[in-house]
Amino acid sequence: MQKILEINLYSENYVLLGGYDRHYWRNIKGLRIEEHLRPQSLKGLWRWWARAYIAGALYDLIGNTDINKVISITGEMLGDAERGASKVFLKIPHTTCRGRPTSIQKSNIGRINLLTSFGKTALRLVEDLRATVILLERPRANMSTEERAFLIGSLLTSLILSGLGKGGRRGLGTFNLNIRYSATEEFRSLTRTGSSLLPDDYDQASKVIKQIIEKTLESAKKIASEKLKSKGARERASATWPRIPAITLKEVAEQPDMCFFMLYMLKPKVSTRGMHQMLVDVNNFVVRSKRGIDGLTRNKLAWILGLPREQLGKGYFSWVERRASPLIFAVHKRWFLASLFVSADWPQKITWKGAQPLPINVSSELPRAYKSLIDVFNAYFNRNYTIKRIL
Repeated sequence: MQKILEINLYSENYVLLGGYDRHYWRNIKGLRIEEHLRPQSLKGLWRWWARAYIAGALYDLIGNTDINKVISITGEMLGDAERGASKVFLKIPHTTCRGRPTSIQKSNIGRINLLTSFGKTALRLVEDLRATVILLERPRANMSTEERAFLIGSLLTSLILSGLGKGGRRGLGTFNLNIRYSATEEFRSLTRTGSSLLPDDYDQASKVIKQIIEKTLESAKKIASEKLKSKGARERASATWPRIPAITLKEVAEQPDMCFFMLYMLKPKVSTRGMHQMLVDVNNFVVRSKRGIDGLTRNKLAWILGLPREQLGKGYFSWVERRASPLIFAVHKRWFLASLFVSADWPQKITWKGAQPLPINVSSELPRAYKSLIDVFNAYFNRNYTIKRIL
């Protein structure tokens, strides 16, 4: 098998990988057993971001995000039950934990606090996890240059814009990395040998991230365009919103300065506000009691932060079991990222249960809800952070 990528990963905050008992490590008959970083964990995250790129490419090309086309195109590269094995093999030959894994019984980080509440035992998590990740092209895969670039770019994106393990959408489990080898020039030129892909410098890091996303989206469009030509698909106007999260830079109609994918980079205004406090702030943002009364709570729009959102018989109720927040946070060492996906994949109707039940027509409220979310996001974080919109 031909190697097309080799990277070294090193965690930048707490990683909650865990096994059957939510612990990274445990002692069994005097032996220390560790849950190493598994290819399956990384590949699941990678597939989610790859689909978001393909969905965005389809939206740009033909004006819709047909989920069947997204699954088909992504599955041809990463494999699935219908299309068979992946064209690439993901290998993690080396994982180490430097320093002693930390046990946390109580924490002011919301996600960790939730996992250790209600009598649950302490979490054992890793603060310094290092791993080598190798991407190999399978024999007779016949991958194009664009497919290689896309798979490398989407994998890098998944590691930069989100975290691995529990709390991966709330800033936990993020990594920095260096590229030891890349088969494509697009990404080989991003870093010098041995240097980090994401520099500590706020402006330089934002340029690298923007470059990765733009290059990957360009490759996604070329791949999608070839697939559509072979199937005779025609372009049509984008009259509706994307039906799934999509990385597209198209603007939302009649919503100034709002795109269907937006990426923010936030840096603390004072250097003493470190990684741990950034995690606290991110996790507090999604909790009403921590955030306070704002436009989302006042106008019954807080469902936009994700469903279910209910407690003690009050809150927002819907027929869906879960709808994740459209915001994905990734807290790095000196700054953090927030990805916002504007899409229409919400239950059409939900009910607010308080003093008086209130039916909510989600379809008609979506534009207002997203606008309010952006306003509340800016107001909340602007107190302590410099906010830059990268895309």
